[in-house]
Amino acid sequence: MRRGFLAASFLFSTAALADGSVNGNGWSPQQAELDGLFSDMARPTPGGGLPGPDTLAQLSRTRACTECSFVGMSLRGRDLHGVDLRRAALLQVDLSGANLRGAKLNGADLRGAKLEGADLTGADLRGAKVRGVDFKGARFGRATLADLDCSGCDLLGATLRGANLRYAVLDGVTLLGADLSGADLEHASLGDATLDGANLTGAHLKAANLTGARLAHARLGHADLARANFHDASLRGADLAGTELADANFTGADLTGADLSGARFGGTLFNGADLTDARLIGTARELAAFDGATVDGTLFPALDPTVAH
Repeated sequence: MRRGFLAASFLFSTAALADGSVNGNGWSPQQAELDGLFSDMARPTPGGGLPGPDTLAQLSRTRACTECSFVGMSLRGRDLHGVDLRRAALLQVDLSGANLRGAKLNGADLRGAKLEGADLTGADLRGAKVRGVDFKGARFGRATLADLDCSGCDLLGATLRGANLRYAVLDGVTLLGADLSGADLEHASLGDATLDGANLTGAHLKAANLTGARLAHARLGHADLARANFHDASLRGADLAGTELADANFTGADLTGADLSGARFGGTLFNGADLTDARLIGTARELAAFDGATVDGTLFPALDPTVAH
């Protein structure tokens, strides 16, 4: 009972401090509700350890509850900014609309959780388990997501501006209309991902895998795509103006109507690609391979657009 009360106090203090509802006696109208909701939920994860009462009192002040379990709870819309939830069990937790700015979620288990519209700006999710999580409309600006396995996640309309996604696994994710401008996706895997209409302006995609990905009308202007693999990807109407394409592979890709003006070639492969009506003005065509490519209506610099080299 004592443990449940202290766990509830920790979570109550988080919510109460956020809305300023605590009175001079330390009580708010929400306390009874929170006591009932959280009294038996903040338990140690299997193999972990929940500290004793003195440490729990400290956690209520420091906004930290590492290795705690909140399985199945609703923390919808809660102010949890800066909270330390490293290695916490957050399976099936509803964190929709929650404020998790700067939160430490390293190693946390978020499988089955809902984070639609959550604010994870500057949060650290390294090592977290997030496969298949609902992140629709979530904000990850400058968040650390390196090495994260987010296969099957729903990131529809999410904001990942400037986020660190190096070596992240995002195969099959939905990033329709997402903002990834300036994001670091070096060596990331986005095979079969849906990025139609996404903003990747200035993003770093060096050696990234986008095999079979959909990037129709995506904005990749001035992005670093060196050694990136776009084999069989769809980039219809995409903006690739001014991109770095050294050793990039577009074999079999659909680049119909794409704008590659000013892109920097160097061992770039367009073999078997469809470049119908694409713009390659200001590029060094001789530094790329177009074997078997379709170039009907393609605009090359000072070359016959019907002849592929």
